[in-house]
Amino acid sequence: MKPPEAFEKESFSLACYSHNISTQRIQRGQVKYSLYRNGIVLKLGDFSGKFNTKAEASRNGNYSCDAVAKHIRKSSNVIVFKAKVLVSKPSIFVPGEVIVGKQFWIHCHCENGSLPVSYTLLSNKVPQKSVLVRQPNETASFLVTVRRKEDVRNFTCEAENNGYSSRTESRVLDAAVTEPVSVPTLLIMPNFGSVTEGEELFLACTVREGSPPFTLKWYRDGSDQPLDTLMTKERTGLHVLGPARREHTGAYQCVADNPASDARRSALVRVSVSLAQWKLVLIVVSCILLLTVLIGVGCYRYRAQRGKRETATELSVKPSSPKSEDSLTVSLAHDTEAYSAHTGAASLLTARTGERPMGRQIV
Repeated sequence: MKPPEAFEKESFSLACYSHNISTQRIQRGQVKYSLYRNGIVLKLGDFSGKFNTKAEASRNGNYSCDAVAKHIRKSSNVIVFKAKVLVSKPSIFVPGEVIVGKQFWIHCHCENGSLPVSYTLLSNKVPQKSVLVRQPNETASFLVTVRRKEDVRNFTCEAENNGYSSRTESRVLDAAVTEPVSVPTLLIMPNFGSVTEGEELFLACTVREGSPPFTLKWYRDGSDQPLDTLMTKERTGLHVLGPARREHTGAYQCVADNPASDARRSALVRVSVSLAQWKLVLIVVSCILLLTVLIGVGCYRYRAQRGKRETATELSVKPSSPKSEDSLTVSLAHDTEAYSAHTGAASLLTARTGERPMGRQIV
């Protein structure tokens, strides 16, 4: 057979001849050849020894020939012919998940095509890698990475098993792509973290980039247990702390995750809860009342001390001579008994002597 292999629609030929002929008994032209496929004669007797045709599935089978001369028959060896199948259009697919920034496998496979088959991965029509597949049911695999979600659709693959003429290209790769979440942003609502007691307090966690669904968790700084967990397809989730209380004061953060399993934490945001207006008014009024009481007590004590000083008895001690410039004033506490005793003694002295006491005069 020439060539020894043939792809579908290619020409091939079979030649049947005898190397050795006893020319003393048989002339070469007396030998008649017959061609058989799967035991069924194709050419009988008048076969010249050469058979030309095109390869196709209907031509597959076991070929042999017989040589007959003067009732002598000899059979040839058997050639098993199977037309080689050109590769079909390859399929391109991803067996697992595609995550931006992480490696993943791209597979290429042809349903039909005689081995070996050469597969080439293309990105924007530019060859990247090639793999030669020699085993049945084997798939060409390529390990790649993408930086952006849209880069996945740049990939195609080519397959060939009989040179350039057999080359065929797949469709573009169509695969679901997961983008890891970006660092989330935590906002305190209302007033960006400065709230008053009694106001509704919300913690809003926002993810700008990434593929849903998202898992959002809220934490208070210093605690490993989340305050709340939310699974959502929306890019913003809310956690309601409820009416603000003083114990809500502290630092908070949120954690965002998605199927890419690359959780990100927001920056810590501090919440400050101030007193309610009525409490402030009550504190101010209480301070004013307390100050008023303190002032009143102080005034009362001051007046009491001053009254004692004003009601004290002033005693002035002066010389008997009216011209004398020396005087002495002694202030004593106003005591009725002392004063009366002193006056009585002076009167008794006057009665006995008939004179007023000399020396000092009690004023």
